[in-house]
Amino acid sequence: MKHFWQRIKREIVDLFSSSQKTEQRDTEKEVMTQQLIAAFGGEKNILSLGACITRLRIEVKDLDLADQQRLKALGAAGVIIAGNNVQAIFGPRSETLMQQMQNLLTQTEQGENPAPQERPLKQTEQRNSKKSKQLSPKQRQQRSQWIAALGSADNIIRLEPCALTRLRVQLKDAALIDEKRLKEEGVQAIVPVGDDLFHLLIGLD
Repeated sequence: MKHFWQRIKREIVDLFSSSQKTEQRDTEKEVMTQQLIAAFGGEKNILSLGACITRLRIEVKDLDLADQQRLKALGAAGVIIAGNNVQAIFGPRSETLMQQMQNLLTQTEQGENPAPQERPLKQTEQRNSKKSKQLSPKQRQQRSQWIAALGSADNIIRLEPCALTRLRVQLKDAALIDEKRLKEEGVQAIVPVGDDLFHLLIGLD
């Protein structure tokens, strides 16, 4: 039983740790994309986007608004001006950067710019499917029940071990936690340590 609970705990923590790392990478990517758009003079200054193997090719309205030094600070090896086209040499990343800029500009036009931290956990859970296969069907069900009792994956801001026998969990809405269900699933005690912060006592048994 000890090993069962320790494994369940580790799987849940791994799931959310991976989610947090993914969100951090997504946030860094979005910040880079926003800075690129600003370096080309802002969204209203960009007429079209293109890329080749090593260059971002951006057609702009006003060349004076394009900041060559800022592009270099963002990683461009060089900047070439050809007519109203600004070509920034980002190497093999150019195609990816162009696509990221296109996606962000499209979201802005549609009035949709979801915060990276609000992305659902399902994508991360799918990426962790190989890890999940290490659990038995009963253990996978146990993990799902824990998450549901905490108000769903979307309600969990942070989940991490804080001792050998307990987990620390921070929730968006503490009212959604189902203490009775958690205890039915083996949690020995739920200790509030703040308005939205709880310790789940798992024990070693």
